[in-house]
This record gives sequence, C-alpha cells and structure tokens, in this order.
Amino acid sequence: MSKTIAIEPLTRIEGHLKVETHTDNQRVTDAFISGQMYRGFEKFLENRHPVDAARIAQRVCGVCHEVHGVASVIALEDLYNNPSPRNGHILRDMILGLHLITDHFLHFYTLCVPDFVDFTQILNYNGGDTEILALKNWVAKTKPQFVLKRNAGNYITHTSTALGIVANYFQALKIRSMGASGMAIIGAKAPFSHAVLPGGITTDITPDKLMYYHNVLEKVKHFTVNCYIPDVMAVAKHFKEYFNIGVSYGNFYSNKTFSALGKPIFESGIILNGNREPFSMANVKEYLDTSFYDGSGNPNPKKKDAYSWTKSPRYKGEPVEVGPLARLIIGNNGYFNGMMKKLGAPVKSSTMARHVARAAETRILLDHMYNLLDSYRFGEPTIRQVDFAKKVTGKGIGLSLAARGDLIHQIEAVNGKITRYNMIVPSTWNFGPAANGKRGVVEQSLVGTPVAYSSENSIEVGRVIRSYDPCTACSVH
Repeated sequence: MSKTIAIEPLTRIEGHLKVETHTDNQRVTDAFISGQMYRGFEKFLENRHPVDAARIAQRVCGVCHEVHGVASVIALEDLYNNPSPRNGHILRDMILGLHLITDHFLHFYTLCVPDFVDFTQILNYNGGDTEILALKNWVAKTKPQFVLKRNAGNYITHTSTALGIVANYFQALKIRSMGASGMAIIGAKAPFSHAVLPGGITTDITPDKLMYYHNVLEKVKHFTVNCYIPDVMAVAKHFKEYFNIGVSYGNFYSNKTFSALGKPIFESGIILNGNREPFSMANVKEYLDTSFYDGSGNPNPKKKDAYSWTKSPRYKGEPVEVGPLARLIIGNNGYFNGMMKKLGAPVKSSTMARHVARAAETRILLDHMYNLLDSYRFGEPTIRQVDFAKKVTGKGIGLSLAARGDLIHQIEAVNGKITRYNMIVPSTWNFGPAANGKRGVVEQSLVGTPVAYSSENSIEVGRVIRSYDPCTACSVH
C-alpha cells in the first residue's frame, strides 16, 4: 500500500527541515528534502570590508560557529596573500579540533541517542548510584517529555545498557561545556572566536592557558575512551541492520585539513563511481534546478517545481557525500577500518557507519590535539599582521571542514569591498535537493529505508537523516 509520510519540522537537528517520503510495502520509494528558510548571509556580506567576513560568517550557525570563522580566515589569508605563522596555525587547529570533538558528542547523545535508547528505563533503576538516582528523581518530578515521550519504534531496553548511555547523555552536556572553555582560552570567546583573524590568532598565549587547555583535553579524552566510543559500539552492535540502511551513492569528498605539523590528518580527494581522484574546485558547480533561486542565484520563492532553499552542489555533475565517514574512507584510515572489522560491518556509506566514523574521528583528533600542544613554541609569533587599510582586489578560497562535513568559503573583492561571497557547506552537499537528473545525497539514502513503525513520524527515516548531522541553518544561508 502506497503512503506519503511528511515530517515538518524534523526535530533534534539544527535549523528548519522538512522531509517527505513516499512509501510502498513499508519501504521508502522516493524522498524530498526541503530546507525551509532563506537567510541571505552571502548577500549581506557584499559591499562590506573583507575582514568583516571573519566575524559575520561565524554567525551563519549557532552550532558550527568556529568552523565558519576558520574557513573564512583561510579564504581571507588567500585573498591578502598573508598566511598564518606556524604558531597561529597550530592554535587555529587546536580550536577547530576541540570544536569538532565536542560537536560529535552533541550529535550522538543529544540529537541521535533518543532514537535508539529507551530513556524511560531510568524509572526502573533500583541501584545505589547517586547520580542515576538523582536523574531518576528529577525525571519523576519534572516529567520531561524528551525522556518520557517516544516515537513508535525499537529501542535498547536492556536496563543496565540503557541506563549507562542515558547517564552519559547528561554527562556529555557537561563535557561539551568544558570543551567550550578550552576553545575560549585560545580563541578569546566561545561561541564565536574573535581572536581568529586572517594571519593567525591575537590571543596572548601563556603556559597557564595551554595547561588549562591540556586539562580540558584530559577530561574530554577520558569521556571519549570510557563513554563515547563504547556507547557508539553498543548502539552499532544492537542495530547492525543500519549498516545496510541509509546508503547513499558511494561518492565521497574530503579536504586536506589539520596540516599545521606538516602531513595533514585528513587527505584531500574525491571518490567518484568507485574511483579515487584529486579534488579540483573547477569541477564543483551549484545547481539550482529545484531550489528557490533564479538563474542568477537570486531568491525566487515562487519558482515552479522548486521545493528547497538549499542549493545542490555537484562534483562533475554527481552528488557526493561529505562528513567524517567520507574523510576516513578517502584516507583509508586504519583505526576506523579496525572498528568496522570488530563490528563485522562493511566500510561503505550507511547510517551506522557514520556514527562509528564520528567516534573514530574523535579519537584521531584527540591524539592530534596533544601533538599540537607539544609543538607550540613560546616566543614565536602567533599572527602575521594584515594591512587592513589596503584596498585589496582579488579572490580567495578557504577549504576547511566542520564536524558534519567539508566546507568551502569563497571571497571576491574589488578596491577593498566584497563583491561576492559564497559558502558551500556540508549540509548543502548532503541535503541539497534533486538536480541534474539525480536525487540529493540524503534523498538517495532514504530510498529503500524500511518503515515498520508509525507512518506519522517514522523513526527509521529520522535515524537516517540525523546520521548526517544536518545543519539546515548553514545550508540556507
């Protein structure tokens, strides 16, 4: 029997997103992903001083603020031909890395765990753990809906397993706050690191500040090793069918990033139709076929056959998936491959592989953050000053990344004023609508998804979409 399932808005994501799926015999046969808002950041950056972008671009999103600041200053450094000195690059990577790690915690626990774990098991706890008892009493007293109200579906109901993950759900909030303080000690502020500027970092770095950052890393590492990775593995073992659900085209894209110490942690590259090739910006095009923009890129909310405010980036005309999974597959990462081998799971695009990849990437980044700390040199400069009075004319590009995927900022300026600013963000790559005769990445991932439970708010559809860590606010800029 054919049905249409429309979820609007999809909750536990960043931004406003609508998903419409057509199903037959309890499987998705077609899908339409719609970004539901236009924000116009690219437009109101025009005619401003180029360095304004370092501040304004961070406001594109309330979650991935620092990442846009970093991408923007890389583009500005290219525009002004003023790269950061080594110390500045190290500090910038320390901010970016800690942001990605704590963003992965937010994604798994706050946004995704409620789809997999029965939070009501906390009411069955009769042990002596004071922290879990306090949570149980809080739930019984306040009756929070995010704990007590669930979509129809299959969950982890084993009491001890569920309670451990639920306790870590709340612990992750505290650890993420600690992570923000670590970013602030380097970037002068969190969210929105105002010390990040083209040419480096303006913060006066002292041994005390680096020791504070180190202490934050120690707490983050303890949580990662003892809580986050085991919880991801527990969920993956319980829901092994999701290693074959949420499969996209198998095309992947990654930027070269975290290269302050020489060899990058993540390699640049494209996997297209099974073949690996170098990335070239010349092969990137944003299609507007079903997006609410005219041929010049101007907003047109009445455009015929359009259904999303998100554009549709393509590489050589093909949809490509971005994110931690793409980065680790392109880099053929041994640590991630080992985790997948333990799970007996294929290394390919899938809902659960995205969760495992984030956990693997967290550990990889943590090790690199310690190396960055050890490599900082006191007495050496952290910034190379830019002549902001210069009436610069030219172009710049910043190839960077966010937790949810790879990120491009492009800037063009004439006589010291921005004439064009363009951002191709992770959720544009993944959540762009159909174009050039093919569905978007997430739309394709939804095709074939089983819908065995409620047709009103399908938990299976939500699991697939949230595995991409959508940030719709970024993608409708």
